[in-house]
Formats: sequence, structure tokens, C-alpha cells
Amino acid sequence: MILPRLLLIGTAISMLGAPAHAAEAESKPGKDPAIECGAFFILMAGQTEIAEEERVFADLGNLLLNDVDGRLERMGVSLAERERIGGEAVTRANERMTAGDIDITFADCHVAMESAIDALMPDILTDDVRELLTCGSQFIYSLQSGDFDEATKADLEIASDDQMARAQSILEESGVTAEEQDQVSTFYGLSVGMVLGMGEEPIVEWQKCGEV
Repeated sequence: MILPRLLLIGTAISMLGAPAHAAEAESKPGKDPAIECGAFFILMAGQTEIAEEERVFADLGNLLLNDVDGRLERMGVSLAERERIGGEAVTRANERMTAGDIDITFADCHVAMESAIDALMPDILTDDVRELLTCGSQFIYSLQSGDFDEATKADLEIASDDQMARAQSILEESGVTAEEQDQVSTFYGLSVGMVLGMGEEPIVEWQKCGEV
């Protein structure tokens, strides 16, 4: 499975400044994380000169914004109004990034991502798959970003490889193509990396991940 390199997550974090920005943000009533997070990732795609990074950020941003657009369309919202809503979201995100306060939490972005995948490919994200992909991604991030002795590195690599392989096996049995598996795992890698990189609590508790 393909996961974003640490460089990709590091690029985003360096553009945002101190990790406390995201960690201190609070979910607000009436605020749709999918559109706020989608706008953020679209902006990140436009700020990198590395093609791989641009693609991953853009793909995740489009996943989230397309999910919002589909929901609004089903509610009877016109195309012109949907375009206005999307444009305003990108403008808000740009203003917040410029001010150094993005006003989102990446844990909320992660939930929105899973919801968007559920809408696009129903039933593939079982509880087991969510947990395995999340824990595997958390271990990979730790392996890439931490300073561990060789024995610990080996343990982290074994755990992450095992969890990602088990997730892949379940997805294959569900009829998910290899390309779709790579896409989903890449989304998880970026999402989990942003959560941990910005100083937020892990999606799944570390002790729980060690037991998965």
C-alpha cells in the first residue's frame, strides 16, 4: 500500500506554523468539516511544487468537496449556489492560513474523510478496516518521525506492515481494486499524519493499536 511520505505532511505543517493552531481549534455548531477541510487541502495542493504532493492534497480535497457538493445537490441546492459556497470556503481557508489560524481540527477532517469514502464506496470501511488502516498509519508516522532504537523500529515496522496487510486483505475480499486500496490507504496516511503532526490526540489510542 502507498502512504504519503513524511515530507508531504511536513510541508503542510511547516506552512501552518506551530502545531498548537490545529490542536486548539474547536468544532463549532453548524460548521461542516468536509467543506472546511476540503478547502484547506485544495489550498495546500496549490502551494507545493512537488507533483506527488499536489496530487495527494488535491485528491483528498476533491474527495471532501465532492462529498459536500453531492449532499447539497440532493438537497436541491442550485449549481450556482454550490459554486458560491465552495468559493467562499476556499476564501475563508486562505484568509485563515494567511493569519496563521486555520480554525479546524484534523480529527474532524479525518471523520469527514471516512464519511466521504463511505458515501463513495459504501460498506468497504468496516470497523476492522478503519481501525487497521488508522493504527497502521499511526505506527508508520511514528516510525518515520520518531527517534527510536533499532529494536523499537523493527517492532513498529512489523506492527504497521501486519495491520496494513490485514486491511488490504479485507478490502480485496470486498472487491476493492488495487488502485482503490492505494487511494484509500494514501488518504488515511495523510489524514492520520496531519492529526499527529499537528499535535492532536491519536485517532485510536496507542494501547488499543498495540492490541489490534
